[in-house]
Amino acid sequence: MPKNAFFSFKQFCIAQDRCAMKVSTDGCIFGAWVASQLQSITGTALDVGTGTGLLALMVAQQAPQLRIHAVEIDIAAAEQAAINVSQSPFAKQIDVFAQSVQDFLHHAVGCYDAIFSNPPFFQYSLHSPVEQRNRARHTVALSHRELIAIAARHLLPEGHLFTLLPACSANTFILEATQYGLLLHEQQHWAAREGKAPHIALLKFGKLPCANMTVAHHYIHLPDGSYSPTMRQLLANYYLYF
Repeated sequence: MPKNAFFSFKQFCIAQDRCAMKVSTDGCIFGAWVASQLQSITGTALDVGTGTGLLALMVAQQAPQLRIHAVEIDIAAAEQAAINVSQSPFAKQIDVFAQSVQDFLHHAVGCYDAIFSNPPFFQYSLHSPVEQRNRARHTVALSHRELIAIAARHLLPEGHLFTLLPACSANTFILEATQYGLLLHEQQHWAAREGKAPHIALLKFGKLPCANMTVAHHYIHLPDGSYSPTMRQLLANYYLYF
C-alpha cells in the first residue's frame, strides 16, 4: 500500500488509497470549522461529494445529534467512505450514498438544516488523463452554480451552506449565491504562512439576512514554520499531535 494510504485522527481513521483526492490540511481546516458551526444543531445535513468521508466524520464527531447524508459520485471513493464510516464511532449518524447528488436529491424527501461541500476547485484548467481525478478536482460533474442551486432548493429557511474554495474564486461564488437568494454570513481567509496571501476561503451562506456578517483572516503556520495558535485550537479535537 502507498505510504499515505491511511490518515489517523484522534477518534477515527481515514483510509484513502481508493480515493482520487487525499486528506489535506485545507480540508481538515474546513471540516473542523464546519463542525464548530454545527455542534449544537439537530436535524439533517448533506455532505456533497464526501470523498473519503472526512468532512462527514469530522462534523459527526462534534455534532452528535446531527444525521448526515454523505453523497459521492465516484463508486470506489463512496465504498471507501462507507468503510471509513462503518469503522468509526459515528457509523449510526452517517449514511453514504454512491450516486450523483443530482440523482440523490431527485428522490429525496424534505430539506436540510445544513449543506456542506468541498467542491471541485478548477472550472477551466487542463484536465488530468485520469477520469477519477478529474471528477474530484474539476467541475465536470457538479459546477459551482449547480451547488448553489442545490442549496437554494434544498436548504430549510434557517439552514446554511458551507463551502471551501480557492481564495481567487470566492467573490464570483458569493455573487452567484446572491443571485439565488443565498446571503453571505461569514467568510474566513486562510494563508499557508503569516504574511502570505490567502489561498483558500471558507464561506457560510444563509437564506435569511445576517445582521453581523464577519470576515476573518488566519494563517496555518507562523514564520518559523510552527503551527499558529488559531490552527492548533481549531484542530485540537482531531490531530493526534495537537
